[in-house]
Amino acid sequence: MAWKTPLWSPVPKVPRLSHEGDQLHALSHPQEFLSSLQQVGREGCMPCGQTMSLTLYHVRWCPECAVVRDKLAQLGLAYEEIVVPDFRPMRKQVFEVSAQYYVPVLKDGDTILSETHEILTYLERHYAKPTE
Repeated sequence: MAWKTPLWSPVPKVPRLSHEGDQLHALSHPQEFLSSLQQVGREGCMPCGQTMSLTLYHVRWCPECAVVRDKLAQLGLAYEEIVVPDFRPMRKQVFEVSAQYYVPVLKDGDTILSETHEILTYLERHYAKPTE
């Protein structure tokens, strides 16, 4: 299975866990996957010893979700990716986390955000590197 990179996303790939095939890529290309994980460690995206706490619930075709994915990539953040069904009433995982069916939803530890502008503001405040 080939690594899927959307044509509209000019930002670099960052490792993430996916329930839609990235595990297969990791198994079929272990050196590339391990190398990408080591790169994240060198760039200091997560403090040493911390586990990945960001989870993004989204659908692939959603423009609002794409904006959040682009922001996560721009910041170099690793995250768990959960692609949910297109049909809102079938989005049980989203409802369990946020008590509503709309995406994107970002979970960071105990913090749950379900509005795109809130997610972007949160990511900027908590994960952006300070500019000099």
